[in-house]
Amino acid sequence: WEDDISFLSWTVTAVDGLKWFVTIVLMLVIIVGMILILLMAVRDRTGEIGTLRAIGMPRWKVATMVMMEAFILAAFFTTLGALVGTGLAEMVNHAEVAVNNTAVGAFLMRDTFYLDIESGTVIASLIGITLFSTLGSLPPAIRAARLPPVTAIARLD
Repeated sequence: WEDDISFLSWTVTAVDGLKWFVTIVLMLVIIVGMILILLMAVRDRTGEIGTLRAIGMPRWKVATMVMMEAFILAAFFTTLGALVGTGLAEMVNHAEVAVNNTAVGAFLMRDTFYLDIESGTVIASLIGITLFSTLGSLPPAIRAARLPPVTAIARLD
């Protein structure tokens, strides 16, 4: 039984490590996606940003405006994703989907699929993804703040 327990312990550790690896990769994808989306938004609104700068808006307010947009988008869509994901997990749990493969059943130690939803993990994910997405908006915000008003207004046409 000690051999079985050590193997199961190793398996749990491996799955936990895989979970963290996938989480880090997903966070990188989210941050790169947010940066690209905001760079396109800044490029599309170059004229408006130039006009705001020309009428006296300080650079830090332009940067704050871009970062607030990122924060609002991240908070809204992260919350929406958490609600949909939690709802789908509850539907799977309620449906009690049977495990037909004995090896998978032995690995899960259950006869049905069960998705464990921990509210602390969901809340930590909401906060973490929103925070990292907002921090990922820093390069586009700095780029928007550095736009010279004259050059930006010239791009209005």
